[in-house]
Amino acid sequence: MKWTNEINLGDTLSSLLTLIALGLAVSQLVSSRKDLIAERRADFYLGELMTLSMTLGAHPGMALQTPEVAIRLKVLPADFVPLLRQLADDPEGAAARLRQEQMEEDVPWLLDMPADDYWRKRCQDDIADAVGKVLKTVPARSGGNGMEPAQTAAQPDAAR
Repeated sequence: MKWTNEINLGDTLSSLLTLIALGLAVSQLVSSRKDLIAERRADFYLGELMTLSMTLGAHPGMALQTPEVAIRLKVLPADFVPLLRQLADDPEGAAARLRQEQMEEDVPWLLDMPADDYWRKRCQDDIADAVGKVLKTVPARSGGNGMEPAQTAAQPDAAR
């Protein structure tokens, strides 16, 4: 039997398709790793925001002066909770701006609201805005079980 170094068209196409499949597999691996990192980061930020929301509770002015809140604010991106950062960095100046802002509101029920309640509302709005920013960064998942994100496991037949 004699071996030859000839490569036929089938071998060439097979090698080419194998290289393409390898390239696609590598790109999927890199993409899924980036998605995983983005999801972990979002989980971390959402956990910090949830803890901040609970810590601020009924007295955001006092809670913002605690070391725990200061540390949590530092681990979040600067643009996530600007009002909370202002209140923590310059409590008197930010409080005066909040009082002025409350007086300039055109909504009557906000004018009658006690200052502490207005602060609490604005802090919670700030946190809610940050949660929205985090959720925009989470990559959308496709495929899976065919359920839309708004559906729950108890309602799979409702969409059919």
